[in-house]
Amino acid sequence: MNKVALGESAKNIEGPPGDPSLPLVLKKLLLSRDETLQVASAHCITAVLVHSPEKYAPAFIHADIPEFLFEHLSSSSEVLVWSSFNCLTLLAEERLFFSKCHTVYGIEAVVRSLQASLKMNNTELHKQGLLLFTEILTRQPEEIKLFTSSAMCRDAGCVLQEAVSSPVLEVAAEAVKATSAFLRKDHQSAPPVQYGELRALLEAMLNRCAEFSQTCLNRRPLGHTSSRDSEKAILQRGKFLLSTLEGFRSACRLAIEFQSEPSAQENPFTAPSAEKKDTLEDFSEFLLSACDSMCIPMVMRHLEQTTQPALMEVFLSILHSLFIIVPHMKEKFSKKLAASSFIRLTLELKARFCSGLLSTVSELLQHGLPQISSRSPESLAFLSDRQYVEGAARQRQHCILLLFYLAYVHEDRFVSEADLFEAVQSFLLSLQDQGECPPLAVFKASIYVLAVCQDKDSILHEQLHSSLISIS
Repeated sequence: MNKVALGESAKNIEGPPGDPSLPLVLKKLLLSRDETLQVASAHCITAVLVHSPEKYAPAFIHADIPEFLFEHLSSSSEVLVWSSFNCLTLLAEERLFFSKCHTVYGIEAVVRSLQASLKMNNTELHKQGLLLFTEILTRQPEEIKLFTSSAMCRDAGCVLQEAVSSPVLEVAAEAVKATSAFLRKDHQSAPPVQYGELRALLEAMLNRCAEFSQTCLNRRPLGHTSSRDSEKAILQRGKFLLSTLEGFRSACRLAIEFQSEPSAQENPFTAPSAEKKDTLEDFSEFLLSACDSMCIPMVMRHLEQTTQPALMEVFLSILHSLFIIVPHMKEKFSKKLAASSFIRLTLELKARFCSGLLSTVSELLQHGLPQISSRSPESLAFLSDRQYVEGAARQRQHCILLLFYLAYVHEDRFVSEADLFEAVQSFLLSLQDQGECPPLAVFKASIYVLAVCQDKDSILHEQLHSSLISIS
């Protein structure tokens, strides 16, 4: 049924304002043994909730209708299960649904029903069940524990693992959202924490995202609509990647929160002589490894085709979290990022987003351009001059550096990267020798050019390391 039809149905079945009989009548229909009447009752409840949610949702909840809807999730009728999923999703918008603890008693029925429905060839049933699961996981108050045992939590994780691996993209996408909501501390705190299952869930989620990304890259649209189809595919891939990264960020946040929980460090029921693999430390190192091998490559490939600030924000948040999660791996991870083209790409994107930097550059160029009449090789040599520089000559160096910066931002590279790398190093060392602090725009441009021009054979001068870090 669509919402217009549901609204019309609701008008026809509503009684007088404040009439308490409607919930009771529909409850009796739900309790009947006739499947047709049960489905009809669920459709009526849905119609009423769509039409008058504030008026009737509390009445249905007080009449314990959610309890009977949860019971119907074990039905063999796909229509009745879908209708029950739909009703419960609408009731979950009401806070009373949670404060009356219906979810605590009904979550097992939801998980069991999802386990069964995922074995059926019914995409709409999968999507509606996962939508309900996501709503419950997201809206459940932190003070009311949803999973009262680690076994129930483990079963929920297994269901999500199967769902994120679905070949149907819409089902996998809804499962990824549910996974992000599932990775909450209050959902995972029933001891022992199932780190092995959480790892398996994250691996399944990342593998599905990588598979989808690769499928999109392998497709070659033909005909006049190829450009439009390509843009649509990039947009779709970016949306799925963003949801995946949000799920991964939730896992990182969970690892940080568990650092202050002694009971969450390892499984307290593991025998002292047994090898302790199911620990927070192992899980944290897995997050770092997964980010290195899966997240970074996917993000890099995607950002080569488009700019997506929201995605980059989430990804940088993940990197920041990882430095907190595995502090003993900080130096190694930093060097790996620096050795890859990640920093270069990040700065390129930042240059596109930071209009304030470009406006400052424009102002500096207005003052400095009239003094520049040299060719590229001469400008490069002048920038490399480490003799004492002051006044107008220094401003001229600033202007030359900014010109090279703008050229590289717009991919107009009229000098070699190696020569420019050495020239910018000399310029910065000259500033350091004379105890000068350049304008912020010049310093940022210098860092950008160094990152863009540095290759595997280029080595940053030792004297620059500490000064660059302190200035930044």
